[in-house]
Amino acid sequence: MEDIRVIANCDPKTGRSYPLPDIRTPADNETAADFILEELRRLTENPDIRVVASLAGGRKTMSALLYAAMSLLGRANDRLTHVLVSEPFDNPSLTPKFYFPTPDGALETLHQLPSTGATYSSSDAQLWLADVPYVHLRDLFPKHLGRYPGKFYNLIRAYSRRIQEIMTPPTITLDHQHFILKVNNTPIPLNAREFAIYQFLADRCRSGQAPFCKYSVGTTEFSNWLPNWITQLEKLSRHYESLSKWKDITEEEIRKHLSGIRKKLIKAGLSHLESFLLPQRGNFGINVRVKNPQ
Repeated sequence: MEDIRVIANCDPKTGRSYPLPDIRTPADNETAADFILEELRRLTENPDIRVVASLAGGRKTMSALLYAAMSLLGRANDRLTHVLVSEPFDNPSLTPKFYFPTPDGALETLHQLPSTGATYSSSDAQLWLADVPYVHLRDLFPKHLGRYPGKFYNLIRAYSRRIQEIMTPPTITLDHQHFILKVNNTPIPLNAREFAIYQFLADRCRSGQAPFCKYSVGTTEFSNWLPNWITQLEKLSRHYESLSKWKDITEEEIRKHLSGIRKKLIKAGLSHLESFLLPQRGNFGINVRVKNPQ
């Protein structure tokens, strides 16, 4: 059973709705955007429904809005498609206009191109259904989607704010007494060696030093830095003795402890900040804003 839904507008004077005749004004554009978004939201909330959206036909504005809505709400198994047609049947000056190839057994339709006078049969037209790739932004915010506003432009602004949060380096605080790393006020308890490594990286970040290009170089620098830091730590933490016994530090140990920190960040729901909080491929450093140590 087909379910055809028409974009409706509301008369502010009477409060009655009526079909939107066209998209010509900014108000019409906003109405169409909200309608497309709400219909797509309704469909994508049902896991048993797979959406196959088509950009073909309608106003260009509608195609642009549908692409944007699919990027906002589309899931990995949904499809965004476009219909391509062979030349010259895609030429808008063709007379009469081309709409579809000649069905089997039907009389062919002849089309003329005014610029050349050439005649073409609709039976010669070829059509292709092409998939249009799009980014699934909803995958970035699975826990926040249900709380987002329903209006198209409000959703755009909400996504933009969230993306800006992800792009902004987090603020961290290091609690030396309890060995707790606080990321934007989210506490992450670390063991003594994890905390020492993170303190080393945070100190370098705060002083504006570039990340090490190799772990081996960073490991050597950390080994040289650690004894002095342990001496400063003696009156601050009960972990002083366990750290003072850490000798012959290896690159494998550093990687192991960073992996332990990564697991704790994921458990705390901070995996989206991993590119700031942990060294990435090809360097040994972090990109954070460091508050004064406690």
